[in-house]
Amino acid sequence: MAAPTRYRAPSVRSMRGVLSILTLVGSLLALVVLALVLPGAGEGAVPITLFAVVAIVYLVAGAVAWLRRPANATGMLLVCGGVSLTVANLANAPVPELATLGNVFATAVLAVIVHLLLAFPTGRLTGRLAVGLAAIAYTIAILLPLPAVLLDAPAMAPPVAAVQSTVGLAIMVATAWLLVRRLQHADARARRVLLPLYTYGIIAVLAIVALPVVLPADEAVLRAGLQLLLLLGIPISFLIGVLGGGFTPTRDLADLGEQLSTSSDGSRPLSDAVADTLGDPSLRVLLRAPDGLVDEDGEPARVSAHPDRGVVDVDIDGRPVGAIEYDCRSEIDETRVRRAGRIIAVAIDRSRLTAELRQSRREVRASRIRIVETADRERFRIAQDLHDGLQAQLVLLGVEAQQIAHAPEVGAAAAAAATALRRRIDVAAADLRRLVHDVLPMPLMERGFVAAVEDLVDRMPVPTTMSARVEPGLLPAATGTTAYFVVAEALANAVKHARAGSAEVGLAHDGPTLRITVTDDGIGGADPTGRGLRGLADRVDTLGGDWFISSPHGEGTRLEVRLPCAS
Repeated sequence: MAAPTRYRAPSVRSMRGVLSILTLVGSLLALVVLALVLPGAGEGAVPITLFAVVAIVYLVAGAVAWLRRPANATGMLLVCGGVSLTVANLANAPVPELATLGNVFATAVLAVIVHLLLAFPTGRLTGRLAVGLAAIAYTIAILLPLPAVLLDAPAMAPPVAAVQSTVGLAIMVATAWLLVRRLQHADARARRVLLPLYTYGIIAVLAIVALPVVLPADEAVLRAGLQLLLLLGIPISFLIGVLGGGFTPTRDLADLGEQLSTSSDGSRPLSDAVADTLGDPSLRVLLRAPDGLVDEDGEPARVSAHPDRGVVDVDIDGRPVGAIEYDCRSEIDETRVRRAGRIIAVAIDRSRLTAELRQSRREVRASRIRIVETADRERFRIAQDLHDGLQAQLVLLGVEAQQIAHAPEVGAAAAAAATALRRRIDVAAADLRRLVHDVLPMPLMERGFVAAVEDLVDRMPVPTTMSARVEPGLLPAATGTTAYFVVAEALANAVKHARAGSAEVGLAHDGPTLRITVTDDGIGGADPTGRGLRGLADRVDTLGGDWFISSPHGEGTRLEVRLPCAS
């Protein structure tokens, strides 16, 4: 069977082109800005060039992360960081208006980094504290220096810088405390990814803010270079976290609806489609049945009571049709799961009906198997009663008739009559043995399936070989009985109809199934719709097995049957 083709979302295909163009345009813009400010840079040429390089790294890393997880804002924030660095580089431009714009965004990238730390890995700010810290960070980075820059008031610069440093330090302390709280509630896998990323991000921001205090003013070039190198590690760290942190790729929710509409045959489990879209491999879609929740195969299911598992109910016009169980520790939140639930509600209802149909089919098959097993038990009882009762009585009657025939006081006529009676009793006993064998062969009752087949092979009037690789104790009674009748019918047809000169029987366990093959070198042309084969086919189908017959004219016949071994 060919491997299924992985679904490729339309949004991913379109985003690849858009993000490629965005990255190219952003990189060209960074190079244009570099060309604009570099001629008059003097000793600052190296930091200014590094500024452009760092901005391009942010843009590229952001585009890759955005493409990897389009529903996650991490990639977009990295792109915003690259844009802010590009604009900040304009502070060195010879045009006053552009220099003013660059000064306004001089520290904006630090606010973006704080936003990244608070939002990773979900890409969203969760909780009032995180939202407040990000808002304050953008305020002191962009809005606080805005009056001094627009009014061209150099005297306001020192107090503004002091406020930025003090409040920025407080923000980083609060951010560090919040991130430590998150690490405490994260599992071991997430902690291995988040701990080094959080640690580097906090240290980098603190070092960038502290370098102007630590290094003297005459080391401005060195200070700027170190700050930019610290900034360079941020997008690389976050990109490693997105690509190598074990976070499953996500897709846009709109792609989920299109995927469901293009795979309406149910060839792919609904849980897999939703899990791929939301990026939670552990996600399960459960269906609402009259007796409770079931999985997509119709088997009874229960939602986990573990605190790390979340459950969102799915309904259609107020009628419950299912539920979505997901990992609360993953980067998806309840709102996004509910939106996915609204998209797949109709598909869940369809899957629910399909699951009910599958369950009904299983129940019908189980009922048919019970009927077969009951019939086999009744066959066994009848055969046993005939063998132990009537057949034994006939044997005793034959012995008594023989004794009468040889008694000295019996006349010649009576002895002849007794001898004739014994012969008729023997004929009746032989007919009864054949009847018992047809109902249920004694070797099958007494010695089991393999021994019964060996007895069949030994009694064949043409050379017949047998190979058996069957593990004892693994065959349910109904499977063994059905397998015996398959072999018996095939061998009988080989002698009666195919005029075969030889035959072969093969019995083997093939995983969870019993594989039966019977071949002969007869004239072929077997009719699968004949009474004998058709009856066997019905019995095989009842047990959930399948069969195949190849019987071209003049080339012999091959019958292959597979029966489940599970009871």
